[in-house]
This record gives sequence, structure tokens and C-alpha cells, in this order.
Amino acid sequence: MKIAQLCPYDIDRTGGVQRHIKALSQELQNRGHDVIIIAPGPAPDKPTPGVVYSGIQYATGWSGTRFEISAIGVAERRRLLNFLKDWNVDIVHFHTIWVPMMPFQVFLGLECATAATFHDTPPDTKSGHIWFRTYQIWSHWFLNRLDGAIAVSKAPARHLYRGPCGVNPVILPPCVNLEDFRAIERTRMDGTRDCFEVLFVGRFEPRKGVTTLLAAWTLLLEKTRNDRGSRKYRLTIAGSGELENEILEARDKFGGDRVTVVKKPTDGEIPELMRNADLLVAPSPYGESFGIVLVEALAGGLPVVAADNHGYVTVLTGPGRDCLVKAGQPHELADAIIRMAQDAGLRETISNWGREHAMSFDVRNTVADFESFFAGAIERFRNRSA
Repeated sequence: MKIAQLCPYDIDRTGGVQRHIKALSQELQNRGHDVIIIAPGPAPDKPTPGVVYSGIQYATGWSGTRFEISAIGVAERRRLLNFLKDWNVDIVHFHTIWVPMMPFQVFLGLECATAATFHDTPPDTKSGHIWFRTYQIWSHWFLNRLDGAIAVSKAPARHLYRGPCGVNPVILPPCVNLEDFRAIERTRMDGTRDCFEVLFVGRFEPRKGVTTLLAAWTLLLEKTRNDRGSRKYRLTIAGSGELENEILEARDKFGGDRVTVVKKPTDGEIPELMRNADLLVAPSPYGESFGIVLVEALAGGLPVVAADNHGYVTVLTGPGRDCLVKAGQPHELADAIIRMAQDAGLRETISNWGREHAMSFDVRNTVADFESFFAGAIERFRNRSA
């Protein structure tokens, strides 16, 4: 098959959607398919191999998170559509197709099979409920025109309304290559290290729960201040975003021996950060449809503590439920971190379970499901066009 995957965001920015697209594209190529990635431009000085950059992107924000919107000019759109036609593309796979505007512009001009993966989950707020209803209306339009649709979990599937004739969405979790994380060797799970290393990896923004984490860290240090013989706790915050100044101020307040900040870690640096940690924290209060960072940590045997948002409960099943805390509650988060630090047996249980559980999301174990999905969408298109 000749497959084009269209990413609505900056493909060169670290993010879960981008990692999924890259991993799936590479594994499909490994299995003999021709795959390209289409992403908004302009192309960086060192373009990512296999990416066709088209249009232009603008950074924006909504509901406590940052992302890109994009647009493509008339002439450039025509060149892209002609390129896909001359390449004899079998299917174009859109990710979050309704992110303005380039995905929609390209979608309207295609004469091939089309499919879309829906990644987004609106927050449980008044504005989020408005967007929930808006997504239902948009999804009805798209699902009556697409040849295949994927929801990454039950969370985004809730706002997909296909109507009586539209394509029926299937749930296929996003997949990533976990090889580098599986190679991590966990040592001294018995708690003999002098310092308990806690790690946060994500964007510095409200949707990722950074403010909740900082409040929890203050409470944790207060709770453990008078614990005799207690190990020290150290927090590493890795990422970038609009709350960077607030995080740097917190680092200075707590001291460099308590909080370390790693700015803009690359995809290749994240496994090393996890190798040196004892626990990953993921306190996102809302807006998560899955949890790739959780899967990556679990694959490396790294225990986690995560908020019970719609997406994270999809990943943390079985023994993983012991890792969930109520979203937006600093006291609960602080207590959960302390409990993990003091209970080596629980950490070992989660570590062993996590390594096995995470592999169900490894791209090498799920790529066949995507191949079947694409083949079915192509067949649907051919039947519609006959």
C-alpha cells in the first residue's frame, strides 16, 4: 500500500501524536509499504526524512494547552494534491482532521481512500461541553465521507456520531516503538538509593497538571521533613511551555538539590531520564485521550502515579489502578508519591506488570491491526467509487 499520514501539528515538536505517526510510518515501511508523512511547514534546516512539508503553521492555544493551526495556499495545495495523485496514493490517513485548516483543505481535494484518527478529548468544563457537542456535529459530517475512522480510546469515541450511514469508528490505541524503553534495566528497586527520584515529562502547561505537581511537591516536602532516616526526594521536570518561568521560580525556591529542570528533551533523551528515575508522575487533570508517556515509562519498568483522567484510566488497568489518584488534588498526589517511595513491593509489582502490559501498545505488535484497517478503508472506497 501507498500510505500518506497527515499530521496537523509541527512534526518536529516532541509530542505523543507525532511519536505515534513516526513510529507507525516506520513500521509500515519495515513491512514493505510506501509511506510518507505530510505536515505543515515551513521545513526546518534539517528536515525529517520522509516528511513532505506543505503550508504554514501558527502556534496557538486553547483550554490550557498549546498546539499549531495551519493553512495551505491555493497553488501549494494544488501541487500537493497533484503529487499524491501522481504517486498513486492508496489512502491518506488524517490525525485530528478538524484542527484548522490544512487537513480540511487537503481532505476536500482528494480522490482516494481517506481515514482519520481522532485523538482529542475535551475537558469536563462548560466550554468543554460546548466543544463536545461541536465535535459531534463535525464528526457526523466527516464520518459520512471518510472510508475509515479510529478513536484512540473510549474517551474520544464518546463524541463521534456517525449517524445511520456513516463509517463506524474502531478503537485502536496509538502505538510507539518501545525498544529503547524496553532496554532500560531497573536496579535497586528495594529502595536503597539515597534519593528517591521523581520524574515529570510533558509540556509546561495547565493541561499537563504542572501547577498541581508543584503544589504537591510543597506538601510532600512538608510531610517528610521530620521523617527520621527518610530518603531525600528529588523532582526532575522535563519539557517546555508557557509555565516555564513559574517552574524555574519553583526550582529556585526549592533548591537545585530538590528540583531539576530539563528544557526541551529530545525523544532520544527521554529513555535516559526514565532510566535514572524511580517514579514517573503524570498529573494531567483533563484533556487526555490516552497516555503514551505512561506506556513508555511502564515499558522501561518505571512505576507511575497518574491522574484519573479519561485517557490515563485506559492505560492503567489491572494492577495499574493502584497508580491512579484523583485529578487536580495535590494532597492525594503527594501521598501517592510518598506511598510509592515507601513501598518497594508495590513498585516492583507495578514494574513487572508494566513491562508486560506496555508491549500490547508496541508498534511491532499492533501494526497488523493498522494494516487491516487501511485495507478495509481502501476496499470501502473502491466499493463506493464503483
